[in-house]
Amino acid sequence: MAVDAENTLEPSPFQQVSHPVNQALDRYTVLLRDGETTATIYPITSAAELPIDLLVFLCDEFNMEIERGDTMPFYSPMGIEAFQNYWFSGVVGVMLLGRTPIIHNRNHWEKECLGTFFLTPSYPDRCKSICTGNFLVNAGIRGKGIGRTMVECYLDWAQRLGYTFSLFNLVYDTNIAARRVFEVLKYKRVGRIPSGAMLKNMTHAVDILMLGRELQGAKPDEVGEMRFDRIKYYLETGKYPPDADRQEKSRLRSSSAHYRLRDGRLMLKDREVISDPSEQLKIVKRVHNLNHSGINKTTSMVAERYHWARIKDTAALAIRDCARCRDTNPTRNKRQKPGDDNPENVEPAPPSLALDADLHDEILKFNADEGMGLQRFSYRPSFSAQTGIPVDPEVQSAFDEHVHEGEEIAIARALIQANGDRMF
Repeated sequence: MAVDAENTLEPSPFQQVSHPVNQALDRYTVLLRDGETTATIYPITSAAELPIDLLVFLCDEFNMEIERGDTMPFYSPMGIEAFQNYWFSGVVGVMLLGRTPIIHNRNHWEKECLGTFFLTPSYPDRCKSICTGNFLVNAGIRGKGIGRTMVECYLDWAQRLGYTFSLFNLVYDTNIAARRVFEVLKYKRVGRIPSGAMLKNMTHAVDILMLGRELQGAKPDEVGEMRFDRIKYYLETGKYPPDADRQEKSRLRSSSAHYRLRDGRLMLKDREVISDPSEQLKIVKRVHNLNHSGINKTTSMVAERYHWARIKDTAALAIRDCARCRDTNPTRNKRQKPGDDNPENVEPAPPSLALDADLHDEILKFNADEGMGLQRFSYRPSFSAQTGIPVDPEVQSAFDEHVHEGEEIAIARALIQANGDRMF
């Protein structure tokens, strides 16, 4: 006898997701990185809500991105009707300069429209609690943190709409700027399609990454790079950002004591604070290319002059994308072979220090999936030979690399300092 599960079971939380068209969303007003310019992201549920010339401008920007051929899967540009059908299937955010309550007709959208994104369910019915989207930044106004701001707005609206998971299943491995933004906002790699896309002007196919993160119950990133821009604004002007609430004002007063300005740059303990993820990646690549050192040494060299949250994560990303390191040191990106219980270069832990078997397998799987060298990131307790006191595995791993005499102390100090910076 068949059972109608839909009528006998309690309602699933997946069924509580509000349809974007039926859910009211607030405008999202932000202060841009220069500390002076205000912008607003407007929630749009229909293309008819936009002035026709703004709609045409967005379509042209979208088609230019297709023509570039390095971020979109399409070959051919879309007409205005096809663009509307693709981009306006859910709720859309349009980011404009200013903070007016409604969108007015303007003459120069190329200067006043900063970007747009859409937010829509990834799948229908039983999996409609999973959302996805796409982002488009004005090609003439890039490098100002607009992409990250739109992703933050996307996350805020997605949680308000009741989604429980965000999934982007078509992020090209070569799109470093987008990958860095997603990683900063706590996205994790949940899958990879090897050689899944042939991009324009590429001689070989590139991998496709699937990035995802949980939404409901997620805590805000208290060490996000955008916070540095707001501290800088507070120090420069003596005023709070226009959209700061009471709690943030208190945090700004407290945290600003640790920072100062030097020639217009935000400094923390004589180190320049870098808030732009793209600039962070450029700095790490520049430092790494000096001698193509490993993650720990690259991190210590960067941390001597610069500060941002999770420098080591940025170093890992830069080194994974270094072609020279892949060619000269293939074990750095070597993956664990199926059924290999002890991959090359991984020493088994002594019996007295052995990890739980399941946890050990999960750690090895994580390292293999991330494409990192398993020797450097083998997770096991370390003990001082003199005192028997446990040592932080990350600090201990700094001494595992082949470095010149006298550099061990500098590396350990930089790692400890980088970890300590997370308190601010």
